[in-house]
Amino acid sequence: MAKNAVRVAEQFNPVSALPEPRVVPIYWDPHFRKAPADVVAFDEFLRTLFRSSWMSELSSYGLLPPRLLKSFTPRDEAPPMLTRSALENKLVDWLASGAVSPKPKRADRSLIYLVLTPRASKLLPREAKRPSSPYQASTLFERDSVVRGVSAGEHNLLYTVVPLRTTDGEILEQHSLPVSQALTQALVRCVRKH
Repeated sequence: MAKNAVRVAEQFNPVSALPEPRVVPIYWDPHFRKAPADVVAFDEFLRTLFRSSWMSELSSYGLLPPRLLKSFTPRDEAPPMLTRSALENKLVDWLASGAVSPKPKRADRSLIYLVLTPRASKLLPREAKRPSSPYQASTLFERDSVVRGVSAGEHNLLYTVVPLRTTDGEILEQHSLPVSQALTQALVRCVRKH
């Protein structure tokens, strides 16, 4: 996995170092409200991942190891079908209300929201190659008339989505690889946008 990330990062080789990436985990399944130990386990996994040799390989391309910010466990009901626009609207609502923080600044390209979507929600095929596959996207946090003509390269709300497949057994073992891959791709997007 690290070799693929390095190969992709080589294509971009930024002149200056990207600001320290920051990751906000959002655990959007009722399971996480009932099992806070799983939130702690996922957060610790991410901290360990960010200190791993996988991240140190990316540092030679100007990517500093990410910093884990406070995670969020929403109480919102899970919709049965989850489109990209519905997810973006929900993320914008959480940020605007202060339920999730920090809010991205207008020129922020290093803040990534990692969203583990609820098991009860099916991602529509247009949003992901398969309903169980991760995807990355970006949009504008502030959607007013002043910023409507902004290009995708100027988006400041970067997120990656990992569908929660199961909460049985070792939940972390079931999701650590998809989470790692999704974050690798999201970090590469940060390099592209910088």
